[in-house]
Amino acid sequence: GEPVKKEDIFVAVKTCRKFHSERVPVIKKTWEKDALFLEYYSDHAEPSIPTINLGVPNTERGHCGKTFAILQRFLSSAVPNTKWLVIVDDDTLISLPRLRVLLSCYDPSVPVCLGERYGYGLSQGGYSYITGGGGMVFSREAVVRLLNSGCKCYSNDAPDDMVLGMCLNALGLPITHSPLFHQVVFRHCQCSEKEWRQKEGVMLLVKMSQVQFEP
Repeated sequence: GEPVKKEDIFVAVKTCRKFHSERVPVIKKTWEKDALFLEYYSDHAEPSIPTINLGVPNTERGHCGKTFAILQRFLSSAVPNTKWLVIVDDDTLISLPRLRVLLSCYDPSVPVCLGERYGYGLSQGGYSYITGGGGMVFSREAVVRLLNSGCKCYSNDAPDDMVLGMCLNALGLPITHSPLFHQVVFRHCQCSEKEWRQKEGVMLLVKMSQVQFEP
């Protein structure tokens, strides 16, 4: 089918104050321009980016509190009403045009949870989950059902992806694996922005360790 429209996707980028000057500029120079609706969520509101403080303290790991605050904001009147929510970290490189093509294969009116699927204790009655490091995509209906279920974090620094996986498993909602999402590092791309665009055409989402643009 036709790629989903830009206005159907809302992108949430998780960041924190110490990475405002290191990681956010890379996003702004690469894929931010492909997003119609995008917000940066941080522990510090910085108007120049801008970032939004959700009132959740930064944690060194887990980020469950921040992720659930994003889910709640997605369903509120504070942001545009869109069909899809994309949650990524501030060290993520993503091709939104390719994502729009991929999402044309899915129905946003039903619960869809898409990303790189991992498993925890599957041989002993465990559960699958979408690894947060590879990016997570949810249909609006999936977010509605998650929050209506009463699912919540047991602490702000709980592993958000695994908590979501437990909740989805309890609700009987499927997790869809896509090989186009990767929790791997795209190392040391020293290239022009034009060359980045060429690289972007052969991947959907990866992590970055260092991207440096030449003049």
